[in-house]
Amino acid sequence: MPKERHLWIDIARGLSIIFVVLGHSLSDSAVNQYLYWFRMPLFFFVSGLLFKPIAADMFQKWATQKTKRLIIPYISYGLLITIVIFISSFNVMELIKNIIKLGYGGLVLVGPFGVFWFITVLLITQILFGFISRYSTRKQIIFIAASYILAHIVSFSPLVKIPLPWHVDVALLALTYYSMGFYFKQFILKYIQKKSLLFLSMILYTFFIFLDIKGVIHLELNMKYKIYQHIVLDFVVPMIIVFGICSICYWISKSKISSVLVFLGGNTVCVMYLHMPLNILVKNSFNIEYNSLFYILIGVLIPLGIMLLLKKSPITAKLFLGIFPKKKNKENRSLAS
Repeated sequence: MPKERHLWIDIARGLSIIFVVLGHSLSDSAVNQYLYWFRMPLFFFVSGLLFKPIAADMFQKWATQKTKRLIIPYISYGLLITIVIFISSFNVMELIKNIIKLGYGGLVLVGPFGVFWFITVLLITQILFGFISRYSTRKQIIFIAASYILAHIVSFSPLVKIPLPWHVDVALLALTYYSMGFYFKQFILKYIQKKSLLFLSMILYTFFIFLDIKGVIHLELNMKYKIYQHIVLDFVVPMIIVFGICSICYWISKSKISSVLVFLGGNTVCVMYLHMPLNILVKNSFNIEYNSLFYILIGVLIPLGIMLLLKKSPITAKLFLGIFPKKKNKENRSLAS
């Protein structure tokens, strides 16, 4: 990848994590509904942009490396949060339940563990796409389309209320967004510099919001709670917005603020895991409520500071950041890789 391409992709990662933190700060706000339309699809899409097909004989080694880089921090942060909760309550039963829930993953993880579902879904999605990448594009698309349809069948059925381990059923939908990042890579590279792509994307996004407000459509896209019940718009709307965001990221890469977002985008792990527990800790400790800006500052700046400390030791870098000494690759530093 050319250096410039890395730059705007890291910026896209940075914006992605900011959208995630912003969404959690807004909670049940109406605005959050329109963030849901693209914020998690964007993360999966950017991950797909970085994907390279895996040869069948290399798949096991590749899948093992991916699992280590994602699951070791998952366990480390999970146990850290569990221990902090135990120290504050000394409730042994709660400690045991939290450890069991951490192993099961998915919807059973709430509160300070609220974002953990994304990590296991990302891992399953990466491994699924890595496995099918050995087959022809036609077979890949058939498999992805079948998964996408099956995900919507689950969303419409009583199965939606059943929390499966690691949120494995959500990976059926995530696979589509991830694969689109891979398939549309050349399209993005060709048209990302065209401002018409950005303007068209933003106009259509605004138009869909208008239609939703007026009740012409009713689009909900909450991947965590398996709310995706419009089989056409669940694909079209996120893709339209994601294309526009990629264009925005390209133009940001030409500005002076690019370095800030590039740094954030290259270090999303700590922010993803810690923005919720830190804000919960601050609110409970001082018995206060605050606005979204303060929530974002706490949820982004403090984790980044912690990340810099964790990087100083190879052990903590491995446990909490998924950085392994022998792999000096940028993808080790980010959730989106």
